[in-house]
Amino acid sequence: MASVEKLLLHEPETDRRNKKGETPLFIAAKHGYAKVMQRLIDAKGSATAVDLKGVSPLMAAASNGMA
Repeated sequence: MASVEKLLLHEPETDRRNKKGETPLFIAAKHGYAKVMQRLIDAKGSATAVDLKGVSPLMAAASNGMA
């Protein structure tokens, strides 16, 4: 979690995407990191952004058994 805090201090682009169109929030959801997800949402990360396949963070969390 400390790493996330440091990144948000120096690179607050919470909706930057990787080659698959995934945002940090999407990746946290995909891996089940609930505390990181909440911190990214608090930092204004988009919960409605979808990846290149049209999958949202909520859908990624659900596929991981979190929703």
